Formats: sequence, C-alpha cells, structure tokens
Amino acid sequence: MRLTYPVAPSDDTTDNYHGTIVPDPFRPLEDDTAPAVVEWVEAQNRLTRSVLDSTELRERFEKRLKELSRLTTRSTPLKAGESLIYTESDGESEQPVLFIQHPDGSRRILLDVNTLSDNGTASLGFVSPSLDGRFVACGICRSGSDDTTIEVIDTTSGKFLPDKIGKARFTDAEWCGDSFFYSRYDKDALDTAPCHKVCRHRLGTPADTDEIIYREPLNPDHYLTPFVGDDKSHLFITVSEGTGGSAVIWRPTDSDDEFPPLLNGFVNEHIIIGCSDGKLFILTDMGADNRRVISITLNGTARITDVIAESDRPIEAAAIGGDYIFAHYLDDAASMVLARPLCGGDTVRIPLPDLGSVSNIEASDNGLYYTFTNRLTPPTIYRYDPRTNISEPFFTPETPVDTTPFVTERIMVDSGDVRIPVFITRRRDITFDGGNRCLLYGYGGFNISLTPSYSAWPLMFVEAGGVYVEASLRGGGEYGESWHRAGMLENKHNVFDDFAAVARYLKEKGYTSTENLAVMGGSNGGLLVGATITRTPDICAVAIARVGVLDMLRYHLFTVGRGWVVEYGSSEDAAHFKNLLSYSPLHNIKGGTHYPATLIMTADHDDRVVPAHSFKFAATLQRAQGCGKPILLRVDSQAGHGAGKPLSKLIAENADIYAFLFGNTPGRDTRTAPK
Repeated sequence: MRLTYPVAPSDDTTDNYHGTIVPDPFRPLEDDTAPAVVEWVEAQNRLTRSVLDSTELRERFEKRLKELSRLTTRSTPLKAGESLIYTESDGESEQPVLFIQHPDGSRRILLDVNTLSDNGTASLGFVSPSLDGRFVACGICRSGSDDTTIEVIDTTSGKFLPDKIGKARFTDAEWCGDSFFYSRYDKDALDTAPCHKVCRHRLGTPADTDEIIYREPLNPDHYLTPFVGDDKSHLFITVSEGTGGSAVIWRPTDSDDEFPPLLNGFVNEHIIIGCSDGKLFILTDMGADNRRVISITLNGTARITDVIAESDRPIEAAAIGGDYIFAHYLDDAASMVLARPLCGGDTVRIPLPDLGSVSNIEASDNGLYYTFTNRLTPPTIYRYDPRTNISEPFFTPETPVDTTPFVTERIMVDSGDVRIPVFITRRRDITFDGGNRCLLYGYGGFNISLTPSYSAWPLMFVEAGGVYVEASLRGGGEYGESWHRAGMLENKHNVFDDFAAVARYLKEKGYTSTENLAVMGGSNGGLLVGATITRTPDICAVAIARVGVLDMLRYHLFTVGRGWVVEYGSSEDAAHFKNLLSYSPLHNIKGGTHYPATLIMTADHDDRVVPAHSFKFAATLQRAQGCGKPILLRVDSQAGHGAGKPLSKLIAENADIYAFLFGNTPGRDTRTAPK
C-alpha cells in the first residue's frame, strides 16, 4: 500500500554553480523553526509512528533491547592524584555516573549527571582531573548539542565550585595549577565570525573575565586544541584546518609573547601525546602515511627524533607513562598494542584476549589501563604492567546473554585493486542460502577506523537470526593516511564502490540476498547510505540513513560544515562542484525510480549535521518514489548528533530500526525475533 506523505513547504529556488543551474525546491525546509516546517515535521513523525507502531514486533524488540542493555560497564580510568576516576553505567539509568576510586579500593560518586535533567538529556562530554586530583573539570552537554558547559567539582567535598563556563565546544580542560586552558566557540568584537579560541580560566574568577589566549579571527573555521605538558611550563596549541591537517604552535605557559610555530600545517596531522623532561612527543603522519612517534626537544634546538618509526601497520594511538611508550596499531582493522622503554630496549607485544579492539589507552607511572572489546565481548578493562608483560582484568562485566552460539569472522573482500576488511557476526548455525536478514554497516571517511566492538543493538539482531556486517572502507584510517586519501575529495566514489563490493560478496556467498539486505550508516555514513541507494537503487531492500550529510552542495554553509571542506571539497570550487554533484544524494534522486524502503533519521538539536539535510532528502525521495516501499522520516526531540543520547532514546530508536528492517524484509522466519 502506498503511503500518503505530508506536503513539504517548497518554492522555485535555483542556484547557479559555475554556469550549471541546480534547482533546490525544498530550500524552505532549511529553516527548521518556521511554523510550516515545524508542522510538516510533526506530520512526518505521526506518519512514521503509525507505520512503526503498527507491528507487534517493535514492542518485542524494545523489550529485548532493554534486557540486553542491563550490562554494567565502565570507562577506562583516569589518574587523579593517587586516585582513579571513571564513569559507570548500570544499563538501566539514562546516563553513566562519575566515580572516584581511592587507593584502598573504596569509591564514591562524584557526579550523577542523571540528576541534572528530568529526562536524561544532560550528559558528560568530557572529564578532566587536575594533576593532584583535587579538582575535576566536567563538560556537561544538553539535548545532544555540541555546546558544552564546563563545571568544576572539588573531589574532597564532592561539591561543585561556583565556576561555570558556557559556550565551550570541541575541547577538554588542560590543567595548569589552579587554572585550566580550554576552547570555546563564540563571537566578540574582534572576530569577523564566530571562531574557536583558547582561553584560560582561573578558579574562583567569573568566566566572563577569562583571558583569551589565542584566536584566529581571520580563520574562523580553524579548530584550536590546547595542551599543557607534565611540567606545566609550556602551552601547546594544535591548530586544525577543519577535520584534516594541523599545525602546532607554542610558548611558555605564563608568557604574553606571540605563539611561534613548532610544526607547520596543514599538510600533515599532528597529535600531541605527552611532554616531559624537556621533550614533546607527537604522533604524526609527517613523512609517514602509517604514522610515527617523534620527540621534539624544547631547549631551543627543536631537534626532531624518531621514537617509534613508521611500520607496515598504522598507529591508531599512543600514550606515555613512566618510562614506557605504548603504541596501539591496527592489523587488518583489529588491534595490536606494543610497549617499549623510552630509553631504548626491546619492544614487546601486549597479549590481548582475542581478535578485537583496544580503546582509550591511559598510561600512568606504573603501567597502562586499556579497554578491550569485540562483537561478542563487552568492554573489559585491563591494567598492564610493562615490567612483567602481564595484563590483569581491572573490571569485567557480566554478559547478559550466552554468546557461544555466535561467531565473528574477519574476511577480506576484493574491491577493485584493494581488499576490504569485513567483520561478520552471525549465529554459527545459519544456512548460506540467501534467506538470512543482513544489516551492512559502513562509514568510510575522516580517517576514522571501524573496528569490532560490543553493542546490544546488533547482538539482538544476531540473536534473532540476522547477520551483522561491518565493513572497513577506504576513507577510514584502517590502513593509514593513504587509505584515508583514497576515499576523500575526488576519490570519494571509492567508498561507495567498496560498500557495493561488500554487498555483492554477501549475496554471492549466500549470507543474504537483495530482498533481505539492509544498509545503514550515520553522519558521513548517512552520506554513504544516501549515495548507495541513489547510485544503485536495487542493491538492497532497506536503507537506514542516520543524521546524514546528504546535500553536498550546501553542507559547508551550516554550523561547522565548512570544517569538512578538506574532506569533501566545496561547491564553491568548480572542479569540486562537479565531483560533489556526481554523488550528492539529494541531487541524484530520480523521479519514478524504485527506491528501497528507507528510514531517514535526524534530531532537532543536531548542530553538527543540521536536520535540513534529512528534511530535504526525505521530501525529495518521497516525491520521487516509484513504488510502494515506504520512505519515512524520524525526527527525535531533545537529541543531537548522537553523543550523550539517553539510554531510553537509544533503545527506542534501535527498536524502530529493527521494526522497520523486519517489516520490509521477508527473512527466514519472523519467529526468530524475540518472544
């Protein structure tokens, strides 16, 4: 049965791009506060709810997801003086709770962020303890916005200090004695536009008196990240030109001098990992596509020395603690961690429990804390002692489901002249005859690596007989900067080709069939999904595009979108325009085409990828759909791009996703869904 879709506000807007006239009839949808747009969104949500709530499967999915979410997890601990701080989720509260654990093992709550809102929409964006552990700066976000309020907790009393700083964004707090450096995003009299700026806050002083340490009013799109070394003698600022390429500038902490360059930008990416004994340690791709760790002497010579040379595996992250440096590598999209003495000596491989992912490595004077996970192993925290080369569990969660009937396999899929790492999680007893529902997930961009990790959402799908697939496409960081560059700018089509190659493989090998295949991605992955179904509408039965970048000609005009020009290019450039137009999902929809059943998801407080992308894409796709398969728009309220989303909202949106997927694929037998 064909759905009757709400009529979207429209006009006769066109744009002239380098002599090419491009219609944009749904331009009015960019104003998401206009009464007509608000009314249209409400009508879209009513239609979506009428479809998704009409199946009894959705209620069963939501019930089972609640059960699978009842898992106690912790974040990797941070040193706070002699104590540790970490967040812990009990799997039932909306948000994790911040704890401090003392050397004797006792612990107490520092902050229960659940008490800061009635509906769980207040969340912790970052946690930063002072070196002595006396204070903890917390970044508090609301309704999913990137805007952050910084507040400070006295760890002795457990109370908030009067200090409260608004308009912080893309930052943490870098402590220096009784003050800290941070970045905020606003506009004042000296700025040509709202721009990122590094400020210094001294405890006990009003936030509006914070000193602006550095800003670039002529480059409002640059991102500025402060870093203070262990001895607190120097302030370093990483200057990023959007989401790719950076420079490092520096000066003494209490100086008023200019910031001379330490490393020039913006061809390479430089990530500061530590500073001690007069040396700055940086993870960089300068002269090393797979990255290397260098040290720079700070005694006036600025001599650069290799600490860890480039190898055939990319370094994902590195940390320094005590006399050791730890390097996290990717080996065909799975983790490998090495430890070596800073003074030289043998490098040893840290034993990991299985094929999977390491995250959040936190080094201390006496070792390393890290989190290990894979699709079937919940996040488990280990403490590693480099003197013995032994990892011991620091926190092990109890799995809420027996995973022995499941398996995760890593395979390599050919796509042109490259091989794509693919992780497939399934029941061991599936039949390879194409009758299995399959959910293929991808991202492919911004040098971000996809590695296998535990989540209740795909686990329920696998439990119900589905095949969950995650593909590490070009554009990510799985094989270093060359892999990233192979999927950006004029090479973006490679990402879509890789995704299509994986889809073909899954069907050829009998994991699934076209009528049972669903594709999903979020943000840049939402672009991937949109481009996939507009290039090859018959590739799958279901498409789920979450908070996607879908208008490639105008994305740079909204909020922080201009920072992505280094990744995508800009329609303001004639050559880039031609490339962007060739794959922009919004502009490649063709009337009368049979598109797959499509669920387009966004949120009203998404200030990173604004809802206009999803609004315009949904309106255009609904008008163009040439068959009865549904095109639904789901707009969440009091939510943003995804970070800090309350547990109840996560459960609800994933129940909707699976209700939509199951409702639009025949599958083997719906009795495999949760009872």
